[in-house]
Amino acid sequence: MRISENHQEEVAQLYQSALKARHIQTIMRERDSQLEIPKRKLWNLKQKHAIMKLDGRTPMDTLYTTFKESGFETDVQRDIDKNITHLVFVHLKNMELGQDAISLAPRCWKYDSLFHGLGSFFVYIKNEDNNSYIIAINFIRILLQDNHPPKVFVIYRELALMEALQITFPSASILLCIDNEEWKAFSDGWRTVAYSNTI
Repeated sequence: MRISENHQEEVAQLYQSALKARHIQTIMRERDSQLEIPKRKLWNLKQKHAIMKLDGRTPMDTLYTTFKESGFETDVQRDIDKNITHLVFVHLKNMELGQDAISLAPRCWKYDSLFHGLGSFFVYIKNEDNNSYIIAINFIRILLQDNHPPKVFVIYRELALMEALQITFPSASILLCIDNEEWKAFSDGWRTVAYSNTI
């Protein structure tokens, strides 16, 4: 069954409202009782609309542009085909706040997940290898201008990250956290300590 352009626009607007597919099906059926849109078709329409919104750019290029326009300091590395392989971004205000406490930095980096340090630094990398981590960590080191190097890093399960940190910040302590629940408890406790008024 072919869906009209008007219905496609309606579906796109409903998805922008963060409605789930089953709710969109119900709404569309209420508007036109003859209209049956399978969930797969809805998903395809959502993807089509998302691609159109990118205006020919990749999702990573769009992310990079968004952060650059929002006042974040960014660093990007591209491969020979101009695809982004490393994207590091930091909001300078958050970085200033984080410098007063013992630095808490990389946790777990992957292309599809976020690295965080007190909400300051964020990194997407394509490969989890020493060179990729060193590229990202060097950007952080340059931003810190070597006048306030991190003393403590808490990381999650990454040997390549640990080795890259030892190369880039040889005097820093590196703590390995082995469980997500323990990490969450530590992270919550750390924020309490880092932002407390007492020493």
